[in-house]
Amino acid sequence: MALSNSQKKRLSNERLTLKKKIAFILIPILLFLAGLEGVLRMTVGLRQIRYKCHYPILDNQYCPNIVAIKDKNGETIRSNSDGLLDKEYEKLPPPDSFRVAVLGDSFVAGEVVKDGYEFHALWEDELTRRLKRPVEFLNFGVNGIGTWKELQTYHLRARFYKPDLTLLALYWANDFDNAFSELKRGGPNPLNEEYPTESLREHAQVLRKRFNQWLWNNVALYQFTHTRYHLLEHKLHQMFRPEWRQNPTQQKAPETSDSPVNPGRGNNDLLKQYPALPGIAPKATPKINEPTSLDDPWFFDSNAWQLVQKILLKLKQEVEADGGKLIVMHFLGEQQYLERHDLPLKKFNTFLKKNNIGVIDPNPVFFKMSESELHAHYVPDDIHFNEAGHRKLADHSMDYLKKTIRSTSRSSRRANGQLDRQ
Repeated sequence: MALSNSQKKRLSNERLTLKKKIAFILIPILLFLAGLEGVLRMTVGLRQIRYKCHYPILDNQYCPNIVAIKDKNGETIRSNSDGLLDKEYEKLPPPDSFRVAVLGDSFVAGEVVKDGYEFHALWEDELTRRLKRPVEFLNFGVNGIGTWKELQTYHLRARFYKPDLTLLALYWANDFDNAFSELKRGGPNPLNEEYPTESLREHAQVLRKRFNQWLWNNVALYQFTHTRYHLLEHKLHQMFRPEWRQNPTQQKAPETSDSPVNPGRGNNDLLKQYPALPGIAPKATPKINEPTSLDDPWFFDSNAWQLVQKILLKLKQEVEADGGKLIVMHFLGEQQYLERHDLPLKKFNTFLKKNNIGVIDPNPVFFKMSESELHAHYVPDDIHFNEAGHRKLADHSMDYLKKTIRSTSRSSRRANGQLDRQ
C-alpha cells in the first residue's frame, strides 16, 4: 500500500527528529570529552609513547625505527629497521665475520644505559679489535620477556640472521616465573613448535593491541583512564592470585646471640663461602617447595626449573640444527647477592656443561663485592646494571668468548674444508 504525501512527510520529520535527538545527546558528550582532553594535555600532558609493537606470537617487540625518551631516566631509545635496539645489520653476515645473537630480557635490551655501553656492545668493539675481524653481537633483548619468549624470538627472528653463536642471558630473579606464567596462560607452546602466526585469532589480537597503542600514543584521556584501570586490575589480580602465584613463606636466617647484625648461617650453605654482609640478614634456604612458582628457583627439581631446562634444551636443538652453538650467561639480582640467596648455581652449571651448552657464570664476582661495591654497579632505585655493571659483565667473559669464537671458527672452517695448514 502506497504512502500518501502527508504520511511520507510525517515519517521524514520523525526520522529527522530522531537524528536531532541523537545529535543533541552526542554533541555535548563530544564537547565535554574534547575539553577534558585539552585540560589533560595542558596539565598532565602525554606520557612516554609506547614503543613496543605487536606481532603474531611475539606480542612484545620493539617497533622499527623508533626514537623515544624514557620517562624514568631520560635515556634515548633507538631501534633499527628490524626493531632491534641496535645498529643496522644485514640478514646475511659479511664475509669473514663472526655473528652472535644475544637473547634476553631488559638486561640485554639495555634501555637504562647509553647506546654502546651494553655488555654485548662492549664485546663487539673489543673482540673485533682483539680478533682482527668483524665480530657482531646482535641485540634481540626485549624488556619484559623470559626464556619462553626468548625461544620464540630465536625461532621467529634471530635464526634468520644466521648466527654462529647464540647467547641467552638468564636472570634468576624473574625468568623462571615468567616462563611458568607463559605456560599457565595456555598460549602457543614453542616446546611443541606451535607457531600459528597466520591464525585469525593471532591477527585479531595484533590489530586490537596496535589500536590500543595508537590510542595511548595520541589520546591523553585514554592514558589517564587506562593507567587507573591498570592499577585497579593489578590490585584485583593481587587479591585473587591462583595458588601457583601466591607469595611463598620465606623467612630470614636466624640471628646469632653474639652477632645481632650478622645473622647466623642457619640453613644457608652459601654463607660458608660468602659470609653475610654487615647489617644485611641473609635469606634462609626454604626447606620445602611450596605450590607457588615464586619459590621455584631455589629447587632444581621444581616445575619452573624443569620447564626452563626443557626450553634451553629445545633452544640448543634449534641452534645446532642451524649450525650454531648455544651459550648461557646467568646472573642474580642485586638483592639476591646482598641477601646471599643459596640458589642451585652449581647444579645449573653442571646441567649446562653436561648438555654441551657453554656457560658464563659471573656470579662469584658479584658475591665477592661489598654492599657499596654492588650498589656502584646498579642503577639507583632500579634492578638493572648501570654502565659499570655492564662493563663488569663484559670484562669477566671477554677471554672466554674470544677462545670460544676462535675454536668455533676453526671447527666451522674444518667442517667446510677451509682450514689452512698452520
